[in-house]
Amino acid sequence: MRVWDSLHSVQSGSDRESFRVASWWLSGIQLGAGVVSLLTITVGLEGQPSFQSYWFLAVGVSILGLVTAALRHRLEGVALNALLLASTVGVSYGVYLSKRTDPAILVIVFYSWVLLYAFSFLTRPAAMGQALAVAVGFGIAVSYGPDFTAPLGDWIFLSGTVIVTAMMVLRLVVKLSALSYTDQLTGLKNRRYLEEHLAEVMRAGSAVVGRCGLAIIDLDRFKAINDTHGHLKGDETLCSLAKLWTPVIRRGDVLARWGGDEFLLLMKDCTEEELRSAVLRLFELARPLLSVSAGCGVLRPGENHLDLIVRCDSALYLAKSRQDLGAAHDAVVFAS
Repeated sequence: MRVWDSLHSVQSGSDRESFRVASWWLSGIQLGAGVVSLLTITVGLEGQPSFQSYWFLAVGVSILGLVTAALRHRLEGVALNALLLASTVGVSYGVYLSKRTDPAILVIVFYSWVLLYAFSFLTRPAAMGQALAVAVGFGIAVSYGPDFTAPLGDWIFLSGTVIVTAMMVLRLVVKLSALSYTDQLTGLKNRRYLEEHLAEVMRAGSAVVGRCGLAIIDLDRFKAINDTHGHLKGDETLCSLAKLWTPVIRRGDVLARWGGDEFLLLMKDCTEEELRSAVLRLFELARPLLSVSAGCGVLRPGENHLDLIVRCDSALYLAKSRQDLGAAHDAVVFAS
């Protein structure tokens, strides 16, 4: 799944792993903030009694980090958002307690930690919500905190920092996400994206039974192209097919490079006849370059995406055995 979707669900193993990793990072941020705060109080402020409230706040944040780490296998999206919001409240309270001349105002830096985490692990709406919480929390803290002579100016400055931080992290995350889920040769989605996307589609349960179509498409005698004309010609053939096929794929459907000389077409809302027509169209477009074989199938009751892939793969073997016949109806076989 895309980075923004990593905390949408915990039904699959990969999603549970996403939550576990996100929980580890959040606990690390909370513990790090607590340790840094305690060091600031004991070393930077020499443990002055007047900073007793900071002691409690730093210890509280550290405990929150330990709790997050202990519950990392059970945390879900709502809980992670709530824990991050609690961290924001803690930082805002630290700002409220501080004075402009007090080194403790440096707790404002922890807002950046919160935002970096939010835009790296949460969904986009959730991350924007956390950014809004930072702006609101800081606004309340400086408005009611002592010795803030220009609360509006301080708030504008921090809000600007929030926006810049969000934009930079968003750009980085989107770029990394695209690289992670894109086949670098053809520009199509890759196998990793398709497997996670398929698992996500399957969560609709009975709603997609009979309406989710899959086709595994294999290039006939592709090895001969590599052996005769070189691998660069083979790469050129793969790219040419991707360019020919992409414009005829319906919006919302996914054409991906499954690996080597295999492609996979996922149609999320189709009948068997619509899937057949789409694959035959790809067959005809590929004909000037080479012939292709395809194993197709529509999701059945009780199946998951792995079952459907296995059925389509079996149908593909039958189609490959007929490749010498050269006709489209022989090259496109539906799984029994």
